[in-house]
Amino acid sequence: MLKDRFVIGSALLFAAMMVGNIFGYFFQLAMARMLSVSDFGEMNALMSLLMIFGIPLGTLINFFARESASYFSRGDLLSVSGLHRFGLSRLFWSMLPLVCLMALFSADIGRYLGVTLDKVLLIFGCIAVGSFVTVNA
Repeated sequence: MLKDRFVIGSALLFAAMMVGNIFGYFFQLAMARMLSVSDFGEMNALMSLLMIFGIPLGTLINFFARESASYFSRGDLLSVSGLHRFGLSRLFWSMLPLVCLMALFSADIGRYLGVTLDKVLLIFGCIAVGSFVTVNA
């Protein structure tokens, strides 16, 4: 059973995710000690924005990985290229109105979260740019 590549790969992925979670926990502990209460709350509010948008984008990574692997296993590299172009264009046209809405309501979101406008715009910019990584992952 341990010689099965799927089991070994899954175990390694599980171990890597656990190590990442442990580092995330220690990061939170370190930031709680180093930052003031308001700065720590601001950091977590901005990280929550990243998580809210990161979960749907994470599902896109799974979709493109599965479809690309399916085409690649059949040797259909033209379809892989077409999927990449289709994904980028679809993602651009779906992110464009979202970015406009984020820019329009960023001041209100910043006031609600208690953070400055430049930090909210920076996070939204990272979300917008990072969304295109999902197609290339």
